Amino acid sequence: MKMKTTKKDIERFVSLKEEEKRIKAEMEKLASKFKADVLLYGIETKENSATISVGNKHHVTVTTSYPEGFDKKAFEHEHPALYSQYVTTGKRENLYVNIDD
Repeated sequence: MKMKTTKKDIERFVSLKEEEKRIKAEMEKLASKFKADVLLYGIETKENSATISVGNKHHVTVTTSYPEGFDKKAFEHEHPALYSQYVTTGKRENLYVNIDD
């Protein structure tokens, strides 16, 4: 059976990944600008939330949250028997594409 993946497919994939990185970087810069403006000029719309309006149709809102975390390593160290009763193993597949020039 012949492989369906071609060198052209790989090159296109890598090109798209590079474009994705550039787009993400630009989006992060814009998001930082938006966030700074909201924090400086925003109107608090509800607790932990502020909004600015740009024109009549565009609004930018920043919300602040305070998520809780769990120190898995400390718990495992302090309660190894209990930790081993509840730890589960999942499966994750990663795709790596490299081109050697």
